[in-house]
Amino acid sequence: RDLNLVDVLLSELEGMEAREEDGARLAALYRLDHLAARLRRNAENLRVLAGHEASDVVGQTLSVVDVVRAAMSSIDQYSRVTIGRVVGLGVVGFAAEDVGRVVAELLDNATKWSSPSSVVRVSGHLTEQGSVLVRVEDEGIGLPSERLARLNERLAGSPVLDDESVRHMGLAVVRRLTARHGMRAWLDRRVPQGTTASVLLPAALVTEVPEV
Repeated sequence: RDLNLVDVLLSELEGMEAREEDGARLAALYRLDHLAARLRRNAENLRVLAGHEASDVVGQTLSVVDVVRAAMSSIDQYSRVTIGRVVGLGVVGFAAEDVGRVVAELLDNATKWSSPSSVVRVSGHLTEQGSVLVRVEDEGIGLPSERLARLNERLAGSPVLDDESVRHMGLAVVRRLTARHGMRAWLDRRVPQGTTASVLLPAALVTEVPEV
């Protein structure tokens, strides 16, 4: 029900934006639109943690860069994200939205745990095995070794819903979605400082981008 209400709100805002001619009011509508998109992401995350599909509709194949852009649009500090080199391939339709949710959670974490004046970089590279490696790099203080190892254990283990999952909902969502599609996610220390979050999309999820 919450998702339906947010979808109605987004539709109404889109109509208002199309009719608005005043620049200041249009900017305010865009801010409300972005807030509604973040509310939608939170509602979808709750569905994922409950064991359901976030959406009942199979989406279309999207380019990796479009998946990244969609992920950026659903986080608070999207203006701090810089897109680096991204392979010119796509993500198959049945997984595209879920891959976008994974990237959104990694971007959200990176912006939350690094300086507001710093940049978060995202890139996507083709591997020799035909998979695509997406990296999100921040310039924060990084994570202690024990904490890093514990988080990686959770990202690699079976999805569970416990107090830790509630406190760190973003990574819990990442684990459930990566398990659903045979992806792998992990965290590394970044040199000279910060954290690199990586997600590996298997070749089965990678495809050519359809011609328009």
